Amino acid sequence: MRKTLPHVSLLAALTLAAGATSPTLVLAQTSGGPQGTQPSSATVRSLLMNNWTDSLAIHYARQLSPKDSHLFGPYLSVLRSAVDWPVNQIDGATAFFHAEVLGANGGGNGKLTGPERPSTLCESSGEAKGDDAPADPGIRQSYPSVMCFDDGGVLNVEYLRETERGLPIQIEKSYAMVPAQRFLVVRYTVTNNIPPQENKKVRVRLSEIVHPHNKAVPDHEKGVENMTDTGNYVPQPGQPINTLQAQWHSELNAWIVDMSGSNGTFLVFGAFQGTGRHRAFQPVPGATEFDRAVASEMDTVDQSGPPQNVDQMTATDLGLALWTQVDLNPATKQQYFFFYAVTASLDEAMQVALGARSPVDPGPFWFDDTRRAYQTWLQQGRQVQSPDPGLRKALTKALILNKQSQQPEFGSFVAATNPSYGYKVWPRDSSVTALGFAATGHLDEAVKFYRWMAAVQEDGSKPNYPTGTWYSNYSYWLRKGPKLFREPEWDSLGLFMTGVYHTWRLLKEQDPQAAHDFLTSPLESIDQGPTSVYEAVRRAAEFVKSNINVHGFGPGDFSIWEEDFEWATFTQVNFASGLNAAHLLAEQMGDTDSASRWLNSGRRVLDAIHRAASAQPCPGLWNDGGSRWNRATWTNCTRDDRLDSATDLVWVFGLVDKNDNRAVAQRNSVLSRLALRNDHIGIARYEGDEFYHQRDFSPGGQFEATTNMPSWPQMDKYMDMLEHWRGLDDIALKRLLWYAGVTNVGYVPPGEAVDRQTNRPLPSTSAEPVTGAWYALGLLNYLNVFDPRLPPMGSGAAR
Repeated sequence: MRKTLPHVSLLAALTLAAGATSPTLVLAQTSGGPQGTQPSSATVRSLLMNNWTDSLAIHYARQLSPKDSHLFGPYLSVLRSAVDWPVNQIDGATAFFHAEVLGANGGGNGKLTGPERPSTLCESSGEAKGDDAPADPGIRQSYPSVMCFDDGGVLNVEYLRETERGLPIQIEKSYAMVPAQRFLVVRYTVTNNIPPQENKKVRVRLSEIVHPHNKAVPDHEKGVENMTDTGNYVPQPGQPINTLQAQWHSELNAWIVDMSGSNGTFLVFGAFQGTGRHRAFQPVPGATEFDRAVASEMDTVDQSGPPQNVDQMTATDLGLALWTQVDLNPATKQQYFFFYAVTASLDEAMQVALGARSPVDPGPFWFDDTRRAYQTWLQQGRQVQSPDPGLRKALTKALILNKQSQQPEFGSFVAATNPSYGYKVWPRDSSVTALGFAATGHLDEAVKFYRWMAAVQEDGSKPNYPTGTWYSNYSYWLRKGPKLFREPEWDSLGLFMTGVYHTWRLLKEQDPQAAHDFLTSPLESIDQGPTSVYEAVRRAAEFVKSNINVHGFGPGDFSIWEEDFEWATFTQVNFASGLNAAHLLAEQMGDTDSASRWLNSGRRVLDAIHRAASAQPCPGLWNDGGSRWNRATWTNCTRDDRLDSATDLVWVFGLVDKNDNRAVAQRNSVLSRLALRNDHIGIARYEGDEFYHQRDFSPGGQFEATTNMPSWPQMDKYMDMLEHWRGLDDIALKRLLWYAGVTNVGYVPPGEAVDRQTNRPLPSTSAEPVTGAWYALGLLNYLNVFDPRLPPMGSGAAR
């Protein structure tokens, strides 16, 4: 049964007005001890942060995936703004450190060395180690680290090998991308780890260095984002496009860099505490990596005396630094706060810097303000019970991860926070991520996404993309930037329609008018003028209906695994479910003719899904000899008999009843052949899956997984839904607890897959928002809070 949402902000959401709230889910602890299930000891390697409106930043670990060979970091790699989303305004930013022991009376210059130490900032089931790669002796800063979000949306980073180069200190870094503010605050906490009884001070020199990005300079680092750097800004004729002008503003304790000639922006870089020195410098000519470009300035922290101030610089390429020094007593710490912003004008830059500095103690204030915003966002939702504290923590971190991963202006979701997938948007995955938000009560976020998806729907003007369809991929940095991949993937059409239905239904429980407005409120399509969410549903449904062939299949595509062009069960299930959702919406809109057409079309596809694979002249998808669904039927009407766990989607949206003998037989086949652990937890995609193992085109390179057939958490979520519906709650709960145990340190969601031998999430696609969303849907289903099943076709009543 469904439980009613308590409070929902009912779309003032349609305009996404400032101050609108969305309910979320907070789980109350009921059992499992004070800690509950612990996450793995693996760490995510890259995380996004945004301010909910117009600014975004990305932090990188030193190694992003096993095939990443330039082991520099950790560092701030990306700083982008709505002023011009396609252009990263920095090539990198981080602090460089030097520390030396002064001795009991302040004398001496001895240095310490020591082993890597475990993380204390991010929870894990064992000793968290950032990565397995050795330090590169040719790179000045190469520290393993772990990172995670706390439950207030703050990104924490812990350096794990500070002593490697003689640094007897502990370094922690934290970011607050403050909601509704236009700046990023960075905090370093530096601790003298020498025991008090040794009575030795440590002198620490720190230089926070940023390399502004001049897009007019062709040899500047493009990074690993696979993103064209042209941007939207075009300099005016006669305007100098290759110079940056940096000016120190002592009244703001900040640098402002005029990059208007090249980028159309201004960069703000300042500190909240006093700084010993402020410097502009000339980077190493021709260096394309951030650390190599600023290598000469790194050396200032090794010099015994302070460097000289430099107040201004005009150049095609320049770097900026804020240098400071402190003597730390044993077992004491010092914090340093820096801030960054991107604006469109000098006046805005001045105002943003003044605003950032306006609180009495701005550094702690903005961190507290960020936590307050996220805690408010989390606490506005419904309260449900959790049988294990780890499940609550995993859900909270999935929600925060997905909130941070939503494009703050457009509403789309990045496919993975690791750059290995090039920061692309998959409409298929994003439709589920938005559904996860709707199910947990975050209706503003869901509405924002589905309105974006309606706005970028194709109008039929491009070859191979008929009216009502979408590309497989879009750029995360553009409102509409199609990116050719494996085309077509039509499963997104059905998931869009299903997600819109559930979002409408949840809105309707609170305010019928808000639900109606969600469907009908005008929005500006990128290609086809005014449209609406319902109009996008209509176009998608009409495309599917009009392309159902004589065998009952909707159009073929490459979904879900982007390997073969087929009539895939996964896509056909989404067609049938989506047409059912569209018919239910049409009934509510009084569009009875459309409702009837779409219902009948959905039934035709469902008949093909159930038709025996032995049938002639064209096999259906039910393998009557093997008592399971086939992966697909080839478009030449031959059978693809492979067993694929993605076909379990047949019951997720209610096409197949929980008590149907076919569902039981399908479950038995999947668990016996694709769940290779003794407990049948951790389901692989299909037999012999080598993508993360021997395939050299996997995002992390060959042998990222230690064996074939890694587990995909998404597949376990399909299964635990059926198990819960059939009363097998013991095994359904074990699947949820397994998910919590294979999250990254701090319960950050895993990527696509988990190594089935080590039980560690694979780093190259971590974290993946859709995996976190499927966990949320599975947990809510287990707790009887949200049921993804649609009413059976023909029942007529929207619920």
